[in-house]
Amino acid sequence: MKKQIFLLIVLAFLLNLFWEVAHTPLYSEPLKEGFEWMGKNFYMFVLLYASSIDALMIAVIFSFVSWKNKNWEWINKPSSKDYLTIIVIGIIIAIIIEYRALSAGRWLYGNFMPTILGIGLTPLIQLFSTAILALWMVRR
Repeated sequence: MKKQIFLLIVLAFLLNLFWEVAHTPLYSEPLKEGFEWMGKNFYMFVLLYASSIDALMIAVIFSFVSWKNKNWEWINKPSSKDYLTIIVIGIIIAIIIEYRALSAGRWLYGNFMPTILGIGLTPLIQLFSTAILALWMVRR
């Protein structure tokens, strides 16, 4: 089981890194204030940092589902309630992160970012999508 959990976290990181790179064009130029010293490495740092945080949040979501189920065995055969829990928590976390970041000016959406009630669609579905995909990959 420990191997599966480790693999879930690694896959969550890699899937989120791919996602972050893929949807970067949907954002306006990120604010580099305080990071000028990084030069060209700034974007790679931001992508690695964001992917790490995403993987950590997915680990928290999986931990919550495990706590709810009273064990980690659900990973081998997730129920529809487990999937629903992942989706709901993923959306709640995404809403909180996006509203806080947008209001603080940490990032801005570009003209091509589809939004729902002012929140970008790709960040809204990212956590639960990559979590479910990582779960599916570990089960295979």
